[in-house]
Amino acid sequence: MAPKLELLTLEQIVFLSSGDARPFTGSINETVEALKEHTPEEAREWVEAMQQVVDQSRYVEGRDLPNIPCNTGSPEFNAWRLPRPRSMDPREEGRKLHISFDIDVLDPAFTVATGTPVPGGLTMRESITIVRRLCAESNVVGFDLVEFHPALDPTYATALNSVHIIKACLTGIAMNREGMTAEHYLNPLSSEHAVDDYYGDRQEFLDATRAEEEDEDSDSSQQ
Repeated sequence: MAPKLELLTLEQIVFLSSGDARPFTGSINETVEALKEHTPEEAREWVEAMQQVVDQSRYVEGRDLPNIPCNTGSPEFNAWRLPRPRSMDPREEGRKLHISFDIDVLDPAFTVATGTPVPGGLTMRESITIVRRLCAESNVVGFDLVEFHPALDPTYATALNSVHIIKACLTGIAMNREGMTAEHYLNPLSSEHAVDDYYGDRQEFLDATRAEEEDEDSDSSQQ
């Protein structure tokens, strides 16, 4: 093993056997096996690289600043200051609305994964209706859902319910784009309210099925 270390200084040999080298080399036995596969020149470069990484990771007085000053005038620091989009400018016909939905407002039965669950909150049926109608009847330019901590709910119920809240907002925005902004809007695809021909062309099959059931009942009563 000595020939493999002939180009190393005493300091480098001490470093190689120290705990600082362990994250790079593994155990002593693993270090020996690795050295066997390299030339003395490669071993020296390997140790020098490890020393450089360790040295750069430590604070050195006179070389490193305890606090890195921020150049607040640089373009990089101010890159987040984007010009205000023209779409955010108010129009004469009304204001724009950004909705921030805090899931703490929901009952803990539906949202366990939140910081401050409070019993007696809204149900999912109430929340979906509120968010959908608000987004359908308003000029919504932004929506965010906050206070959700996925790790607190291994059942994923809170995640599922949160997604449905966001989906309700997207549905409302789509309704607004299509002009469906009437109060208490009822979707004809999922509701029988005020729909005379709900079953459409399937009605004849329903009538045929009902007739067969009546015939079977009649035959059973005669027997």
